[in-house]
Amino acid sequence: MSGGSSGGGNKSAFPSDKGESGSLSLDSGRQLSASQPIIGSGGGGIYDVVVVGNGPIGSAVARHAAEMGASVLVVDGRGALTSASDDMGRIVRPLDAEGRPEWTRWNVDSLDAFAGIETRAGVNFFHQCGSLACGSAAFVARPAAAMTEAGVRFEAIECGQAIESRFPFLSVPDTHVAVADSSGGYIDPRRMVEAQNILMCKATPAPAAPPTATLAHEAPPRANVVTLETAVYVHVLPAGEDGGDGGGAVVETKQGGRYRGGVVVLAGGSYTAWLAAASGLVSIAPPTDDAAVADNTAASCAAVSDPDIIFPLASLAPSSASNNTDPAPAAVVAATPAARSGVGSIRLSRRTVLLAEVTEVEAKGALAGMPTIKYQCVPVPPLESGGGWAAGATDPAAAHAPAGGAGNSHSRNEATSVYVLPPIKYPGPKPPTGWYVKIGGGANDFFERDRWGDTVEDLEAWMASEGDEGVADCLHDVLLALLPRTDFLSLVSKPCITTCTDDGELQCDALGGGKVLAVGGCQGKAAGPADAIGRAVAGEVAERLLKLSHRYTLNPEP
Repeated sequence: MSGGSSGGGNKSAFPSDKGESGSLSLDSGRQLSASQPIIGSGGGGIYDVVVVGNGPIGSAVARHAAEMGASVLVVDGRGALTSASDDMGRIVRPLDAEGRPEWTRWNVDSLDAFAGIETRAGVNFFHQCGSLACGSAAFVARPAAAMTEAGVRFEAIECGQAIESRFPFLSVPDTHVAVADSSGGYIDPRRMVEAQNILMCKATPAPAAPPTATLAHEAPPRANVVTLETAVYVHVLPAGEDGGDGGGAVVETKQGGRYRGGVVVLAGGSYTAWLAAASGLVSIAPPTDDAAVADNTAASCAAVSDPDIIFPLASLAPSSASNNTDPAPAAVVAATPAARSGVGSIRLSRRTVLLAEVTEVEAKGALAGMPTIKYQCVPVPPLESGGGWAAGATDPAAAHAPAGGAGNSHSRNEATSVYVLPPIKYPGPKPPTGWYVKIGGGANDFFERDRWGDTVEDLEAWMASEGDEGVADCLHDVLLALLPRTDFLSLVSKPCITTCTDDGELQCDALGGGKVLAVGGCQGKAAGPADAIGRAVAGEVAERLLKLSHRYTLNPEP
């Protein structure tokens, strides 16, 4: 393809692939349906949109962009990279635990969309079992207020005794109150990604614009596809390079692929900030390669002064997006009005999940009516080893708060609560086949930020572990106290990763003159509302493409 030269940056080495690139089944346990077109690795091509990351958000962005008429390629690194979404159950509920109205709206909109997605894709991924938030009156008040404002119907339960009467398998302090709804539940993120990919591939790209206005004059548009490759670098092309009016950006992969998009979306979860920094698009720590930064700065710095680059995500009001005062060549797109941090501020947090096995009889009997639960528990003192519940910090929310602040509500909420999912049948081999109650939570345990260049290796090492033993023990204690009448047969701990920001908000940065959108800072709660988030990001993608004149028939509001 004629996509311009590489930026010549220093591309960090990746571990060996765990699965054969281009295969339908990988060791990660995730599979692609035969109806999901896959192209061979190490290829190339030109698309309206290239999405890096095929998790809940990346797959949703790709599907919505495709249904708006864009030609889309998804770079899926699952064969080599770890994923926190590689699990059977992630909570989705109308309420947001911190009562943030934007997250509440995303939750509600995604729940409303699930039935249509499942029907059109022929893939079921949502399990509606209801949800429960239980804790002090203050813990429940903001989520309840946000649901009331969003028009969500829920039941208020006024004391612990009433909660236990409503859910007889629980044991909670009598001072606790709760709100319960019937619309929430949990998703199988792997199945949801499969459904989004199927719909993306079914979508037909819109007719190309006249040759003088198309990206590299390609016609007809390419079919929408997924490629199993690992992105290692994003090169922003200056306007006018290679005959295109807007330049676009090129994603380079470990396998030798070069894929050019009018807009590139970075939605790689834990790897997003690393990839943006390794490509010289944002600053996390002193850059490892000045040439890479200079290369992309030349293509993007002129756009920083362009007020049109700073915008809120489409479909999200109000329009009061905040400027990022960091002199780095990036413009912040406020995913929510309160977003301030930017993708470069994302911190990775080690999380531990405990799977507690129950019998099938109990799963389908005493626990059959169990909702997903957000539970404010009694904090467990930090362990002397530095691990455990508070990860060695007496006040983890304050310890990682922005200067002058006392920590954001998400950090404080996580430090004093857990989430619990009802029994889910895991197919094996890890964990062994059986029914498991899933519990997670506790204070954040952040990776060292000055090691950002080692992100890939550090994530691989953590995700190959069994998590933090001290945290797993604490989770076990909370679970036994919460479900005292449940017999647990075995316990399996596993690692997880969340991406956090100082302001506790989802971030979306316009980088490289608006040719790259980086989405991150999901706070561990974006899998459920990913469809609504993906739709909002795709709306911005369409606006970028229209402004760059790559297509004239895109419809940001299908």
